[in-house]
Amino acid sequence: MDKEHSSDSDQRRKEFEDMMTEMAGGEFMSVEKYTPRSTWKKIPDVAMYKKASWSSEVMRVEGVNLDLALEIAELLPSITFFFIVKGERMILETLPEDQGVFQHGDAVFFSGKPWYGSAPGLADSYEKC
Repeated sequence: MDKEHSSDSDQRRKEFEDMMTEMAGGEFMSVEKYTPRSTWKKIPDVAMYKKASWSSEVMRVEGVNLDLALEIAELLPSITFFFIVKGERMILETLPEDQGVFQHGDAVFFSGKPWYGSAPGLADSYEKC
């Protein structure tokens, strides 16, 4: 990992920790000290289906790596599955334009049960076991 990418990841982690501290009212443990409680099953090459109801979306986070996405999923008990974009760009044209364009490292977290659509080379999904 180059120095610029590492610095960017550190900044995103800091932004996430600040956001979670604010949501928790000042009582948030750093993800550096967090130990996962759940097991996550990888479902390769799928994402939430573009024609599914996205009403179960909990949150979106841009530009994260898989480790941070898993930590986020662990920290919010309502999250039961998520996808993370591994390709350069994924477009789901049935969603509003400002909501249907995803870049590499974007993660979208959901509660409930998934309805997957094929996303070969674009995204992987993870389900809480």
